[in-house]
Amino acid sequence: MNHKWMLLAAALLSTAAAAADTTTPYSKQVPVGAQDRVSISNVAGSLDITTWDRKEVDIQGELGSGVERVDVTQHEGGVEVRVVMKDNDGWSGDSWKKGSANLRIRLPATVRLEASTVSASLILAGVRGKTRLKSVSGDIHSDVASPDLEVKSVSGDIELNGSGSPSRLRANSVSGDVTLNKIAGELEAKSVSGDVEIAMQAADDVRVSSVSGDISLQGGLTKEGELEANSVSGRIRAVTQAPSGYHYEARSFSGRIKTCLAGEVEKSKGSGGSRLDGTLGGGGATVRLQSHSGSVEVCDH
Repeated sequence: MNHKWMLLAAALLSTAAAAADTTTPYSKQVPVGAQDRVSISNVAGSLDITTWDRKEVDIQGELGSGVERVDVTQHEGGVEVRVVMKDNDGWSGDSWKKGSANLRIRLPATVRLEASTVSASLILAGVRGKTRLKSVSGDIHSDVASPDLEVKSVSGDIELNGSGSPSRLRANSVSGDVTLNKIAGELEAKSVSGDVEIAMQAADDVRVSSVSGDISLQGGLTKEGELEANSVSGRIRAVTQAPSGYHYEARSFSGRIKTCLAGEVEKSKGSGGSRLDGTLGGGGATVRLQSHSGSVEVCDH
């Protein structure tokens, strides 16, 4: 008899646990507001943002059992969407899973957007207004439709895909990798220990820095474009082209410097480390590369 009661109790506990882990559908639509400003924050799960042709914010998704509610407020001509977790759930055990909210949000392409997550992944496509994206440990994937885009992450990876249209782009990660594709215009990318990989397309002003992560740069600068990359211990490799060529400067205190470029080259090594200066073609653009202890390479193919 006791054995039967134990089996029954175990079954009840299992049913209760399964019920606790179930998700609740969520759906809401609100007008976007006169200022076209939208702010979205999520904790865990996912945040997928796309655009549509209506002047409304459409929110669809599934909420875990640890989510108290989704606050949607309209104030000062804008819309704020915020996921609120239950107070007693805390951050221990499997509360991250129970506190997950998987949201799919559609909004007008012209809005000014601020979106942030803790561990939730963030995917964005189509927003052309001023955009700010932040995450602690979730990965961020976005196109570069906005002419003014800033993306920050602590340990999550950042991947941004441009179309070759000029923009002002800033990407910053502490330990996550930063990958930027078909980037044009002005670019600033920073990382502490994550690697930075950039494919440029008619870039005008490029500033890249890393402490221990490697930096890889490939693609074209504008006729008078400038590229500057600095690292403490990471390697730097730049495979760069420009319509009228470029002047290049490479510096490393204890790392190797190499080039596959032809033309006028000056190379020296002394107590201040190694340096390589040269000019490719007419030298209209400028490329400056510097690493304290990592290797430096500059090429055009």
